[in-house]
Amino acid sequence: MSTIYWELGAQADLADVDGALYCPGTLGIRPILRRLAEAARAQRIPRLATLVCHRPDDPDLVTEGKPDYKETWPPFCLAGTPGQAWIPEARAERATEFPRDAHSERLIREALQAFRSGVAGEAITVEVPGFDPWNHPAMEKILETLAPERVFLYGVPADRFLDKAIEGLVERGIAVTVVEDAMRPFDAKKFPKDVRPAWEEKGVQFTTSAELLAAASR
Repeated sequence: MSTIYWELGAQADLADVDGALYCPGTLGIRPILRRLAEAARAQRIPRLATLVCHRPDDPDLVTEGKPDYKETWPPFCLAGTPGQAWIPEARAERATEFPRDAHSERLIREALQAFRSGVAGEAITVEVPGFDPWNHPAMEKILETLAPERVFLYGVPADRFLDKAIEGLVERGIAVTVVEDAMRPFDAKKFPKDVRPAWEEKGVQFTTSAELLAAASR
């Protein structure tokens, strides 16, 4: 079965305790994110990393007044700022990058061909304006090129970024396994009552990083 690792939100503003929108508990999973990145590299498993790339005028950011922390947020992961950076534990030495505005079908196609041929790095990064990882035209081509039968999903925030990723994967008929010790939600109280049961109803499976790494090394 062809698989990929899909990491979401491993960025300073979400993963640093002093980040602009720290996701509680993420500091503790950073060593796990490192191990997953190293395993993907060693086993030559394609790794997709989705990164938020905001602009100050994006409609989900609130600069005056209070955000609702459901659909609107304080400014975070602003393009070109330290808070938008991919954290060191997850960062690839070389990656095929799709910036927020990289919408040329020809360039997307050529970049993915280079990735598949092994000359364009060990991971693919896609920048999106918010917590919808499907909000980039490269995503369909990425899935078409990598053709995964199963996606191992992890990152932050689970109740926003991963939730949207799962929704899209299920719609496309791709099996999903969440690496549960490598993800954290914004709302740790509501997550086990509301979000996780909804994932289970959609057929999402769960594993741990130890189980995944042991299987990958066999």
